[in-house]
Amino acid sequence: MLLLCCLPGEIEITSRLLGAVANLPGHPQVEVLKSAAALGPRLQQPRPQCLLCLALAPSREDLASLLDVAPLLQDIPLVLVLPDEEPQTLAQAHRLRARYLTSLQRPEAPQMIAAVVGRMIEKYNRAWDTQQAC
Repeated sequence: MLLLCCLPGEIEITSRLLGAVANLPGHPQVEVLKSAAALGPRLQQPRPQCLLCLALAPSREDLASLLDVAPLLQDIPLVLVLPDEEPQTLAQAHRLRARYLTSLQRPEAPQMIAAVVGRMIEKYNRAWDTQQAC
């Protein structure tokens, strides 16, 4: 299982998210990218079948950059962290078809994200193991 983490900027939540992800069961391989611009070329490279993406958009500009790579994220389970919960931001975010949305305004976001990603790892690893057995 590969977990791509798109974590732009050097903000406190970045380190808290990485700490929460490091303690996940199943110990996924974690690859950190520092911008949505770096995410596009990485998704065009060969990648494992079992892949999840965690993307932090600390600003609306970062969210717009993620929308630029939306076609590459189409078949990848995505957890998206938004800068706010404004209707316009949420409308843009839903275009990415993320499996889970939260915002930086929620103090419990890192713990909730870790829980959701942990459950997704369990689900998609199990599905992948079942596919390989067939």
